[in-house]
Amino acid sequence: VDGDRQLGVDSDPGINSLGFLVTPQAPSSVYFLRLQTSSTSMLHVEALPPAAAMREDAKLAIWNFFYLALLIGIVAWGIQDLAQYRQTVVGLFVLYQLSNVLYTFSLMGYLTVLIPESWVGFADRLTSLAVILVHISAIVFHKAILQPYGPARWMLYGINVFLLIALLLPLVYLAGWERQALQANVLSGLLASLFITLVPFTARQEGIPSRRYIRSLYLFMGSSQLLFLLPFLGISNAAEWTLYSTLMQGFLIALLMFYMLQQRSRLLREELEAGRLQASTAKLQLEQERTHAQSLGRFIDMLTHEIKTPLAVAVMNLSATR
Repeated sequence: VDGDRQLGVDSDPGINSLGFLVTPQAPSSVYFLRLQTSSTSMLHVEALPPAAAMREDAKLAIWNFFYLALLIGIVAWGIQDLAQYRQTVVGLFVLYQLSNVLYTFSLMGYLTVLIPESWVGFADRLTSLAVILVHISAIVFHKAILQPYGPARWMLYGINVFLLIALLLPLVYLAGWERQALQANVLSGLLASLFITLVPFTARQEGIPSRRYIRSLYLFMGSSQLLFLLPFLGISNAAEWTLYSTLMQGFLIALLMFYMLQQRSRLLREELEAGRLQASTAKLQLEQERTHAQSLGRFIDMLTHEIKTPLAVAVMNLSATR
């Protein structure tokens, strides 16, 4: 017996894979596996010698480390950019990626390793809530990205409806309808992703980056998500990579959004530098005009003085003549 609610008796608490050791009693043995979980699961099962199993666990641990390190690196960039330029959309991106880090950390099984065994089911519940939290933060972030482009009003209403549904799901989960909440989260998440993919095509305003770039980006993300979901929908056969398709898609979206926001920040930085240069040039021109006006004023004062002196002498001579 193994799963996200309970580690098997022979499971190694030092690793995050659901592995256990068996001792075959015959050259050919049959084993039945039972997974104790409250969620829908997809399993990839291998029977390996202990040395090979340790190598696979080591490779998995390295992959997980680099994956989390890259996500945390993207979060660090977002925090730095937020502190420098104070963009709301970057702040929402940071929250979105932090929820992705929690989701990835829990989905990889590390919560089961870290949380005491006496807290039965806590890791599973926290993982489920992390899944719902990613859905909520994703909708909020994508709405902030798309709203400045002026999409159709009914499209924004649709995003708000999906956001309201997502906000209600944690309450449904905590009320005891766990499976129903998770199933609704999967369904609403899929529909929301497809809906949000269409939103940029109703945009009526330009922005940074351009509408064309945003449309291409969201079309690519929607197509990739649909491709990753095909095995789960039973349309194509599942493979080992299917187990990591959700993480692969999340990482792909994170990279694309990171690149988009980085380009946005670069353009804003260039505009800011251009504005500063223009302000500096205008200030220099103002100083030059002020200096020119002061010089002209001194010249007029001197000229007036030079004219007044001969005129005064002429007036005095004229008076004396009279």
